[in-house]
This record gives sequence, C-alpha cells and structure tokens, in this order.
Amino acid sequence: MTPALEKVIYPIYATVKSTKLNGHNLYDRHIQLPEINDCYRYLLPFNIDHENVEDWRGLSTKTLIVLMMNPSIANDHYGDPTTLKLLKEYYLQNVENQPKLYQFYEHIDLINIFPYVNSQTTKVKEWLNDSNRTTTATTNYLKANQNIIQILLQQITKQGKYDLLVATGNLNDYFGKKGTVQYVNVMNIFNEEHNKHYLDKILYKRINGTGYACHLSIPGDKTFELTRSPKPFAELFDESYQLHI
Repeated sequence: MTPALEKVIYPIYATVKSTKLNGHNLYDRHIQLPEINDCYRYLLPFNIDHENVEDWRGLSTKTLIVLMMNPSIANDHYGDPTTLKLLKEYYLQNVENQPKLYQFYEHIDLINIFPYVNSQTTKVKEWLNDSNRTTTATTNYLKANQNIIQILLQQITKQGKYDLLVATGNLNDYFGKKGTVQYVNVMNIFNEEHNKHYLDKILYKRINGTGYACHLSIPGDKTFELTRSPKPFAELFDESYQLHI
C-alpha cells in the first residue's frame, strides 16, 4: 500500500458494498505470461450513507449505474481521481437546487465496457487485441463482465427503477470495430425489455461528434446540446436531466 493511495480514501458517506455479487468475485487476477500480470474489476458498488450526507435529497433507495470505458486503480478501499470526483463533485442539472450525486442516490454502481484495469488507453487496446489475454482456459473476461452487469441489473430491478450515467468516451476512435462491438454488447443488456422498463433516466456530460458520451474527465459546459445520442439509445434520452461540473 503506497502513501499515494493512502491519500485518496473515499469520503465518509461512501463505502463499497461488497467484493462479491451472488458469489461472483468482482475483482480478478491472472498471470498468463511471465511479463504480464493482468487485473480485472467488474463492478465497484457504493452504498451512500445518507446519515453522513449534509442536505440529503434522496427520496428512495434509487441506484445510479455509471458506465465508463475501463477501470483504473480504484478498489474497495482506495479511489482514483475519476471515482473520487464522481463521489464528491458531480451534480444533477435541472433538478431542484441541483443536488450532488451523493445527495440524491443511495447506491452508485460503477461498471465498464472492458473490465481490464489500466489507466493507459494504449495498454487497454493491446489487451483487447490479444485473444490470449481477453480469454484464458478458464475465463472469457468480456463475457464475464457482461454476466456481472446482467446479475447487477437483476438485483437492482427487484428494488425499482434506476438511472444510467453513460461516460464511455469514444470507443470507436480508440479501439475501432472491436470497441464498438463490446459497447453494443453491453448496451444491449440495458436494452432488454425488462431492464429498459426499469430504466428511468440516462445522464451524460456531453455527446461528441461520433455519438458517444464523453468521459467524465472531459470538461463540461454549463449547457448542452444533444446532437447525436449515445448508440444505440436514441429513444431513451431525456434532455431534462444532464450532468456537468
């Protein structure tokens, strides 16, 4: 445990619910080759303790699912810059008094298109293009990721409706067809009739020129224009609810 990681603990109101989901590990590690030590994170689920939140706004046990490109170093004890900003700084536009996310949701669950842990896009691309790393003798990591997302939605929809924050960045530019295919595979889980029925609002910071929702690290304007909605969700976007800092 390095001193740098010790400085980025989560705020008092945010705790990771568990490192398992229905018996499935949410973190995974394998050593495929002597020079490779790959790590995976399928889900980072937070409980928001409203007793420790000043000016709590939540009226229910509603969940926010946050869909990003791939995980960085955040785990069940320590955060990375994007996760910490999400838990501290982002707020809901066009909601009365514009509450912070942690003031509004009782659960915030972080998922990704790719489960591979790395902060460098070039390294993620290398991993995605290496079939010996995306799939081992025991695990297809992309399918395992989608399975966890499906299980998560099964649990959440038992409690009621949820919101989805899309912040993947431009997967096509970064990863080409392989990135687009995995994006559609994950989005199609949300597009299943049952899951779509319980999906209340889709949030995003900004839509880039190719139709993808920008990563949360991209600076956001105070107002937004919806030019092309994130594929394949055109019919589900509600411009009344948008996210910015």
